[in-house]
Amino acid sequence: MTDTDDVERIALSFPETVHEGTGFRVRKKGFCWYYAEKVPGQKGRTLHLDVLAVRVANEDEKQALIASDPAKFFTDDHYRGFPAVLVRLPAIDTDELAELIEEAWRIQAPKTVARAFDRR
Repeated sequence: MTDTDDVERIALSFPETVHEGTGFRVRKKGFCWYYAEKVPGQKGRTLHLDVLAVRVANEDEKQALIASDPAKFFTDDHYRGFPAVLVRLPAIDTDELAELIEEAWRIQAPKTVARAFDRR
């Protein structure tokens, strides 16, 4: 089971990551952020700090994660066709979350930054 403290600790462990608003970015490219749900009949969105949107490589990877454990991973209409999966934080352990966040960071980080991280 993970929470926002785990997300922040993990995400900020990667080079050039900043926490802006409800998400984390590397060189202005978002790689994970808290889920803001559009609730029918309501104005705006409802922020869910127990759900994290995480970038993935492509739609196939997203669908594979969802199929592997729908209690942990899901999507909604807003993310249809977008390479990000929604993760229920109480359902995932810290090691698995760290792997997902690292992969998301690598997808968005410039190659030179990722290579420098690998060399350390």
